[in-house]
Amino acid sequence: MIAVIDYDAGNIRSIQNALCRIDEQAFLTSDPEAAEKADIALLPGVGSFGVAVQKLEKKGLAQALKARFAADKPTLGICLGMQLMFEESEESPNVSGLGFFCGKAEKIRGDGLKVPHVGWTDISAKQDVFRPFDNEFFYFVHSYAVLNTAADVVAAEADYGGKFVCAVKKGRTAACQFHPEKSGENGLRLLKTLIEAVKE
Repeated sequence: MIAVIDYDAGNIRSIQNALCRIDEQAFLTSDPEAAEKADIALLPGVGSFGVAVQKLEKKGLAQALKARFAADKPTLGICLGMQLMFEESEESPNVSGLGFFCGKAEKIRGDGLKVPHVGWTDISAKQDVFRPFDNEFFYFVHSYAVLNTAADVVAAEADYGGKFVCAVKKGRTAACQFHPEKSGENGLRLLKTLIEAVKE
């Protein structure tokens, strides 16, 4: 069973629908114990980094997720959920993220660039789990992006005014900046692939 973490900052309905379409059983939870003990936890997210951290901490979910990371339990992150797994974000100075990955999310900048970055962008695979999706297009909606982190955890990159990290994987934790649940059949295939990859 997949626990979809409900902390009032997630794109819950579309994720539930996507999991149903790929025949994965899932349940919503805001209970820290259930989140920590679930077979797989999925951390979604939209909105502000700082507000999301505050909500996770208030509900006790931040500690539950950190416990999962420490025990290498299967965990997935989507969009803001990926950024929350890093140490910090330029969006919310002096607010600590979950800290599983090193680095921070930075404001997207560039002459003539529209921010937020909204739309379909192709990705470049850096780890085997993403090879079948190399050069495929996925749907993005974000104003902040991780530009640098440890090379061995970068699973895929994308380019919008410059390269940024659009997917990461370390042990049995994986996350993506784009929305697989809104990326058509490719997105559903990728979501299924990531679920199987973190189970191993």
